[in-house]
Amino acid sequence: MADETARVRTLIENRMPWAAAAERELWKTRIAALAKNLETTKASARALYDVLEKRDTAAAGREYGVWAAAVEDVMRTIEWSVSEHDKILKKSFALAESRVNSLRMALQGILAVVVLLSMLLLWLSERALRPLARLTKMAREIALRGPRKEDKTNMPVFEVGRRDEVGELAREFHNMATALIEREKTVEQQQVRLQEQHRLLREAENLAAVGRMSAQVAHEVRNPLHSIGLEAELAAERAHELGDIQLKQSMQSVLASVDRLEKIIGNYLRLSRLSAGDKCVFDLGEALENVLAIYASACEAQSVRVDWSRGEAASLAVCADRELVEQALGNLMKNALQSLQDGGTKNPEIRWSMGVFENGRAWIKIEDNGPGVPDGLKDRIFTPFVTSKAQGTGLGLSFVKKVADEHGGSVRLVSAPGGSFEIALPMAMQSVMEGPPNGQNTSC
Repeated sequence: MADETARVRTLIENRMPWAAAAERELWKTRIAALAKNLETTKASARALYDVLEKRDTAAAGREYGVWAAAVEDVMRTIEWSVSEHDKILKKSFALAESRVNSLRMALQGILAVVVLLSMLLLWLSERALRPLARLTKMAREIALRGPRKEDKTNMPVFEVGRRDEVGELAREFHNMATALIEREKTVEQQQVRLQEQHRLLREAENLAAVGRMSAQVAHEVRNPLHSIGLEAELAAERAHELGDIQLKQSMQSVLASVDRLEKIIGNYLRLSRLSAGDKCVFDLGEALENVLAIYASACEAQSVRVDWSRGEAASLAVCADRELVEQALGNLMKNALQSLQDGGTKNPEIRWSMGVFENGRAWIKIEDNGPGVPDGLKDRIFTPFVTSKAQGTGLGLSFVKKVADEHGGSVRLVSAPGGSFEIALPMAMQSVMEGPPNGQNTSC
């Protein structure tokens, strides 16, 4: 008991927070009293033992009472200590349980926060990496099959406000894919244009070969045809002298056919040898005035009214072969007169107009109120030997197109009631337009 009391006193002296300061002092007092009672009990027990050895019954009774009272004090102190110890244990267990519950709740709160943060990080990661997945998929598709036109519209759209590496990568990929698509489109257009140029080159080579052969044939036919015309003319004169009217009419028909054939051959040879070599600066309106002067009698004979107007441009000076341009305008004038005559148009009228396009090209247009070009010939109207007239050669409009092409211009059939054609020619440069001081034409 003394050893246990000493051990308890040592535990009480320990600084661990097992009890409050007041409780600690109370325990010290109780243990000190217990130690004192133990000493008293030991002394009483030794005295009782000595009396019993002497066989002193009266003294033994007195010593026994003292010893029993001491033992009872020790038992009461021990019972109080046990009771207080149980209270302290229960209190410690309750405090520990409360702390464990608080710790559990804190851990649960931390776990919930960690889970929420993990979910937020996953969502942010998925949202941040989603464009990369789409970019990777599209990059693989483009790498496998090449860029297409529809890729530009199917390109994923990313937030413009993103300034991170993913947003920058998305924008750069978008720009790269768009550039590839545009380049692919350009390549396709160049391929189509190149194929068209090859086709036109082959057609030009074929036409050139046919033209050379046809020109040779026309040249070989022209000499005997001229001889036939001379012989027919002599025969017609002889028939007139003999009074053979039937023979004279036959020879006149032969002469008319020969003239028509010579005209066709002449137009074809002129078309095949056409070259805009003698270019000079002249006013397009002056060239038209010359053409109208030539056809003035024909217009008067057919009762055709001719009007012409000029745009607000200060100058319509073009750099071209004046003779060829006037011949082309003459062909258009002749076609219009023939169309009005064949169609039987009432109040026939031809209108000329000219001006300057926004791109700096001069244009001149002819319109008539005749029947116009048949729908079946509109796509082939400038092809050689294509005509809607019974006596036409089909070379007039081909000559007009050749003249326009040789000068870097163009001619087109305008959609309008009646017949309407428009020629566009490049204008002369300002330095050339000023010309020499005497006002003569200047070569360009």
